[in-house]
Amino acid sequence: MQRPTGKSRHRVLDRVHDAVSGLRNVTRRPVADDDRPRALAVSCRHSEQEALQEAFRAAGWELAIADSVTAALARQKKFPVPIILCGRDFPESDWQKTVLMFTGLQERPWVILLSSRCDQNLWEELTAIGGSDILRTPLNAGAVTRSVKSGWQLWRHLRHIHDVTKSEL
Repeated sequence: MQRPTGKSRHRVLDRVHDAVSGLRNVTRRPVADDDRPRALAVSCRHSEQEALQEAFRAAGWELAIADSVTAALARQKKFPVPIILCGRDFPESDWQKTVLMFTGLQERPWVILLSSRCDQNLWEELTAIGGSDILRTPLNAGAVTRSVKSGWQLWRHLRHIHDVTKSEL
């Protein structure tokens, strides 16, 4: 594949800049009914599942729950969702490998880690492997809503930038 050069390259960069400029108004843009956040929670504790279900129900969003990494990956490959809410306790794998599995998919989701520990080292470790955010447990409905809404809107903008750039090449 040939990279754009000269004026063509500048048009691509201008369109990417235009798409990114919209990020300033992300929180003020209303979300259409048919364009609600959809997420998959994987290997969360029962209390975390209940808190997530309550927050999603109150916001009118869609949430699926998978009890294992294997089930979550199978579901994500068949019916991809943009947001993955990932617990840290996996009997079949550690959380780092799980995050890598999801971020390595062709349709890359926004991965939010659920953790009782939330510090700079964890944040750096998560983002180094492609994760996007950390939600501190025990979960707070307001924090869940803010994190998911923000992740959803950023995921949509990044996908739009990818689509614009791809169409210009």
